[in-house]
Amino acid sequence: MNTYEITLKDNAYKYNNVAVTFNLDSVTDEKDDKIFNFKVTSTFDNQSVSTDLALFKSDMQQLQQFELKTGMTDINFLEPDLYLSVIHLEGDEIILYVHYDSGMLYSNTGTDSGVAVKLNVTQHAFLSFIDELTGIV
Repeated sequence: MNTYEITLKDNAYKYNNVAVTFNLDSVTDEKDDKIFNFKVTSTFDNQSVSTDLALFKSDMQQLQQFELKTGMTDINFLEPDLYLSVIHLEGDEIILYVHYDSGMLYSNTGTDSGVAVKLNVTQHAFLSFIDELTGIV
């Protein structure tokens, strides 16, 4: 399988090294579903946090249908390893939080607590990232 890697970088990436990368490891075909297995890594300063994430076809379809709204929207997936918070500000600016569940990272138990990495991105960059991510369906 060819490497499929999608990265969204913070507007100030040159200075803060903040980014999130979805690296597709494999695709599993189930009876009525397809499962996309990713290694998701966020970098910040000189550190990183990563987790394995299985996105189901329904998760990808949810992302394809995502519409930006003023205010905050959470994007949750069937697997609790991570979720996204999108805050659409006036104009073209978006704040994206990538929330990693510590319980899933360390003991395979969902806890709704853990590291959140904040990215400041443009609307165009975020929507392009979503389009590229869901383009593999």
